[in-house]
Amino acid sequence: MTHHILIVDDDEEILELFKLILEDEGYRVDTAVCGKEAIEKATENDYYLALLDFVLPDIKGTEIASTLYERKRIQNVVFVTGYSHIFDFIDPKIKDRCKVLLKPVSVEDLIDSVREAIEPADMLGAQELVIN
Repeated sequence: MTHHILIVDDDEEILELFKLILEDEGYRVDTAVCGKEAIEKATENDYYLALLDFVLPDIKGTEIASTLYERKRIQNVVFVTGYSHIFDFIDPKIKDRCKVLLKPVSVEDLIDSVREAIEPADMLGAQELVIN
């Protein structure tokens, strides 16, 4: 089964790079440049995983995650951000289904984090994983 992933970042170069890397690994990938677009795409598609930037032009990534979890449109989240204090903003109800990757992200860290998030039995709580 190919898992469907949604990547949300306002940096289109990051979107394209992450998309190419993950498609090369065999994942189906959609992208969005803002929270509104992400929520619209998730209304039309079910995603197993969302890679979310924390700071977006319209909605914080943590708010997108809460909305998509509430609507049962995603299973897991990896926040890709430059802000190490993001833990303070993650809804406690979803923390155990989230991971955080700090920018800049290596190809290896991206692939490893996605693989770990795809395997729910191996999910770590957000407070347990920060990759620099």
